Amino acid sequence: MLLSACATFPHRGATIVWPQEINSMEALCDLDMRWKGLKHSGSMSLQVVYPSRLHFEVYGPFGETLLYVDRQGKDFLLSAQGEKITDAGVFEERFGIKVDEFMEDIAMRSARRQGNGASYVQRDGYRVVYRLNDGENTVCWEGPEGTICIRFIEATFG
Repeated sequence: MLLSACATFPHRGATIVWPQEINSMEALCDLDMRWKGLKHSGSMSLQVVYPSRLHFEVYGPFGETLLYVDRQGKDFLLSAQGEKITDAGVFEERFGIKVDEFMEDIAMRSARRQGNGASYVQRDGYRVVYRLNDGENTVCWEGPEGTICIRFIEATFG
């Protein structure tokens, strides 16, 4: 009976109280990416200390690290499929997003507009859509290359 009762109610995400701007954050997330021919859905851990630190790992179905990105100051490391890259420009080539802008988007540092029930930032070539109310807790990059959506499960802010 308990199982059927749980199945009856729609799933709502965690209640996260979002600041207007993020100085620092540690989060556990779900990633859904269909971008530039890359497709992946899975877990992700994320750490941001704006503007100097970005660290995230994307995990496979067995907990293995599929993508590792670490930027501290000017130092940068991207590791995927045994390949280690220290040029942040490769991140931009692969994803079409500058690392600095990605950090700004996550830290919610750019002026946002309102439309269709969500706030957004319009960038060259894509739009960043914030749906952070009502338990949805998502930030999505949407453009002609596809979508990258991060759904925040847990987040702590500093």
